[in-house]
Amino acid sequence: LLAPPSARGEVEEEELSTDPNTQICSCNDVTRGQIADTIKELGAEKATLKEVKACSKAGTGCGGCEPDVKAILKQELEKMGASLSNHLCEHFAYSRPELMALVRTDSDPSSVDSFEKILAKHGKGDGCEICKPAVGSILASIYNGVILDEGRDSLQDTNDR
Repeated sequence: LLAPPSARGEVEEEELSTDPNTQICSCNDVTRGQIADTIKELGAEKATLKEVKACSKAGTGCGGCEPDVKAILKQELEKMGASLSNHLCEHFAYSRPELMALVRTDSDPSSVDSFEKILAKHGKGDGCEICKPAVGSILASIYNGVILDEGRDSLQDTNDR
């Protein structure tokens, strides 16, 4: 059997055009230049993927261009001397895979067997509609349980404020 070209390292990723007139989002007719302008207007502090999508409308149609919008955001932030955060949310300074690894490799599994314990050990605040379902999924994956069992059902609520 032959491995797919991507596994053999034969596929080169397509470079994203730097031409400001390049159409990035065909659903909403948004160009690279419009996305870059939006990022500059928001500034390094407020330019998040969510805000850029909301302000420029890029990536809010079918979502197929979202990776390109994120790549442009990363490039523009780097030009401004900033960087793109991969944090799960404002409550966890880790990406989902990083948080999963922390929970999975914890020396005391009983210290990370609930949302509250994980938040106390690795996060801050109360949690939100982003991190609660993510942590619920992590717990269900690690402990091989039904995601709605053992008090994890409330983690799936997104209107919990």
